[in-house]
Amino acid sequence: MYRASDERDNEQWLADLNEAADRLGFSTEARSRAADVFLSALPESDRSKRATLAAALYVGGLVAVLDAAGLDPPGW
Repeated sequence: MYRASDERDNEQWLADLNEAADRLGFSTEARSRAADVFLSALPESDRSKRATLAAALYVGGLVAVLDAAGLDPPGW
C-alpha cells in the first residue's frame, strides 16, 4: 500500500515507468500493476529507485503473461 502523496512526489519516476512500458508494449493492466508495485516498494534513496522501477516493470509484465496464459496471477 502507498500514500497518494507518493504518486505525486514520484511523478517523474512514474513518467519514466510509463515510457518504458510504452517501449515494451505493455497493456494498461500491466502498466498499472507495475506502477502499483513501484509505489508499494518505493525506497527512500533515489539511487535505488531505478532498480525498483526495473523490478516493478518485470513484475507487471510477468503477471500479464501469466494472465494471458490462462493462469491465475497473484492477487496482491
